Amino acid sequence: MKSPRIPSMSFNLLHSKYNWGYLTTQQKNWCAGSNNRQCLLGMGKALGGSTVINGMLWVRGNPKDYDLWAQQGNPGWSYQDVLPYFKKLEYAKVKKFSNDHQGKGGKVHVENSHFMTPATEYVLRAAHELGIPYINYNSGNQMGIGHAQGTLKDGSRWSSAKAYLEHSEERRNLIIKTKSTVLKVLIDDNKRAYGVQYIRNGKLYEVHAIKDVVLSAGGMSTPKLLALSGIGPEKDLKKFGIKALSNLNVGSPLLTHILFPGIRFIFNSTLPPVNEKRDILDYLTKGTGPLTAFSSDLVTFFRTEISNHEDKNYPDIELTFAPKRVRVETTSEDKLAASVSLVLLRPKSFGEVKLSSNDPLQPPLINPNYFTDDDDIDMKTLLAGVRIAQKFANTTIFKKYGGVLDSNSVLSCKNLPFDSDQYWRCAIQQQIICLSDPAGTAKMGPESDKDAVVDYKLRVYGIKNLRVVDNSVIPVWISGHMMAPAYMIGEKGADIIKMFWTVK
Repeated sequence: MKSPRIPSMSFNLLHSKYNWGYLTTQQKNWCAGSNNRQCLLGMGKALGGSTVINGMLWVRGNPKDYDLWAQQGNPGWSYQDVLPYFKKLEYAKVKKFSNDHQGKGGKVHVENSHFMTPATEYVLRAAHELGIPYINYNSGNQMGIGHAQGTLKDGSRWSSAKAYLEHSEERRNLIIKTKSTVLKVLIDDNKRAYGVQYIRNGKLYEVHAIKDVVLSAGGMSTPKLLALSGIGPEKDLKKFGIKALSNLNVGSPLLTHILFPGIRFIFNSTLPPVNEKRDILDYLTKGTGPLTAFSSDLVTFFRTEISNHEDKNYPDIELTFAPKRVRVETTSEDKLAASVSLVLLRPKSFGEVKLSSNDPLQPPLINPNYFTDDDDIDMKTLLAGVRIAQKFANTTIFKKYGGVLDSNSVLSCKNLPFDSDQYWRCAIQQQIICLSDPAGTAKMGPESDKDAVVDYKLRVYGIKNLRVVDNSVIPVWISGHMMAPAYMIGEKGADIIKMFWTVK
């Protein structure tokens, strides 16, 4: 089962080669620059799931996120409750390592990028000039800037398959059936889950469970499977002739972050031509060079003036910086650049996932529903983030090295004055990206919560012996990226199940 050494940036190749994601429903006010006004949501269809194709950013979120999670009637899910699981699973080798918050003996390797360009140093020095503190954002405090942390080992992508499966192939109680598609959960007349039905190589199979059936299909596929199994809003299931066994609000709220990648600073440094042979050799022999880079070099968090949260240290915008190579047409030279992406951490608007058909091989209908908040807070917050990012161009270090905002207009917005609020609104609507980090579609909550699908022990309401162990159970916005919470839920969920059956 041992998998090959994979360059960390290989996800760019995987995207174009494989059928790997879902499309959102057609939109009016966002994804306007995408084909058919539909955004692509990447979902990894491989051993290791989306950890094989994602940007590898390891950003747990804010401690307040988890405290809010617990406060909503979910005991055992506060930051102090889940912190031991984050520490248990991590093998972190990062700058400004925190003994109190990070681990060194786990299965999931976390490192900083092995490849830096002068642009990284320019951004760090500019941040210092702007009074932004240097931090380890996974050490309990997010307000500041720090080197990005990613799932790498010696410069190579470290997927969940590498972390948990490579050395488990000899286990007698582990059977992996690749190229299989689960069609539904099998539930008996007593509303007890006893297995799943799946298709493999054109043949239909069933596998039965002695104890629990555990769904870990992710924020898009878990609600689809629940609905196909008769667990979901009764009125929606009736449309497809599916008997409702448990009338739960499956599929909503869909929580997925908004990313705007449309800011870039270009410096006056001319880059030498790309040397692919050298880059490959450096990667294979030393674990260094551009093939070891991941999606960002630096991550910083801000609280914009739009936020009305009582805690001044609770950010609402994340900025990620990545070095780029930009071809300047007038000189035919490649210039050093820094690309900035804005992530809206806690949007006011949320979406939904619904069945498109009773055919389990059909994708679900996905509507992230961005920018539908009544007070326009989501757009205003992103605009505030654009203005924060632009402050870097006014620093001494950026001016010294010619760091200027790329003024090449988005084609569809060329009729608007560049750098006006109207221009940036247009650019955001054109270029917005749905981060592939869905949550909330099988929401955790007490039985009194009308939107709850699972309880705090991950058990599906109304169905015996069925649990959900993935990001779909998360009931709150996580102020970060969703890979780290997914690992934590897996570790904690394993303990919950083990304790339940051991006690019995």
